[in-house]
Amino acid sequence: MQKISNIDLIDELHRRMHGKKAVPQQKDVALEQETKDNQQTIAKQYAAVCSDCGADTLVPFKPDMSRAVYCLDCFKKRN
Repeated sequence: MQKISNIDLIDELHRRMHGKKAVPQQKDVALEQETKDNQQTIAKQYAAVCSDCGADTLVPFKPDMSRAVYCLDCFKKRN
């Protein structure tokens, strides 16, 4: 299983939404340390498509066709 850092997750989400990386190449030392500290608690993320709006999103479980998957905005609207 590949570990995904907070920075990589943010970069991937921002790239999908805007077509470019969100975090500059020169990373803040404190952010790097925080990422290293939190790597143990980050769950693997899976790419999915929101069942309501069709947006690309990442979820902490492997999506399958037996249940709907929602992006954060649509999930918040439903709850």
